[in-house]
Amino acid sequence: MLADESAEWRPTSFGYANWGCEILLRFPSVKLADFDLSELEGNSNPFAVLILAHRRTQETQSAPQERLQWKLRVVRALYQRGLSRQDVLELFRFVDWLMVLPESAAREFDDELARFEEEQKMPYITSIERRAREEGREEGALQRLRADVLDVLETRIRRPVPAEVADRVRSVSDSAVLGALLRRAAAVENVEEFHLELERQPGTTR
Repeated sequence: MLADESAEWRPTSFGYANWGCEILLRFPSVKLADFDLSELEGNSNPFAVLILAHRRTQETQSAPQERLQWKLRVVRALYQRGLSRQDVLELFRFVDWLMVLPESAAREFDDELARFEEEQKMPYITSIERRAREEGREEGALQRLRADVLDVLETRIRRPVPAEVADRVRSVSDSAVLGALLRRAAAVENVEEFHLELERQPGTTR
């Protein structure tokens, strides 16, 4: 099964030779790019959903709003295929993992999906799962912000950040405090100045 975007690459064999010995394997191949997208949308086979999500993800790498619309379309179709709730959830998790959206578009997707579920009276993605998705996005944003603080500080002081300071930055769970630390990290002359800023900020545990 070939999932790449190249129309020309279609291998049918693999082999190698060494010291007078030769091994050759011939095999049939299936190119996902050959599937008709309109047929995939109407196909009741669950694997059609996976291929469709994969193809639309490839097509929308630089178009988040277009990906948002396709993701909604793909997921809505899951509810209309007569699948069990568990099958819908499993396929949804794959589509959600594959068709990644920026944070603002992800929130819009969640809101639209919630409205759709309410209209269809099919609350498959529970409120607990939604909160977990939300918390996961927020924690991811905090982790990136913590990493930015430490990267900027290390660049500024021109040496590795002391472990004690790094641990305290990683313990901060307030984005506003991390924003203040990031601005300070870009301006300090040494790690001692940054340490003083840590002492002043709330929520920076020892």
